[in-house]
Amino acid sequence: MSIALDDFGTGYSALASLQVFSFDRLKLDKSFAGELVQSKEARAILKTVLLLGQSLSIPVLAEGVETEPQAAFLRAAGCPTVQGFLYSRPLSDEALCAMIAEQDEAGFRAAVGHG
Repeated sequence: MSIALDDFGTGYSALASLQVFSFDRLKLDKSFAGELVQSKEARAILKTVLLLGQSLSIPVLAEGVETEPQAAFLRAAGCPTVQGFLYSRPLSDEALCAMIAEQDEAGFRAAVGHG
């Protein structure tokens, strides 16, 4: 089991939580991803959170990624783990299982040269 600090950078996800609890991941609030392309402040905050995560040995995940420019900036900044509508809308349990099975099958076909 792992524990993530969700919506980091807003509301109740305070820096003090990092001193009290042991988290396995910081999930940067989606409000920052939405502003990355046009806001130097959002980019500065992202870079600072990435440095904080690195200093504490806690990986950072960016929420709310909706465009390829956002994803590209995050990758270039050193944040390869992202989630958002660019990759998938929220799925039911059944739809998620079907998607995973489909990807597993496609990966298998590619691995054996039948893709």
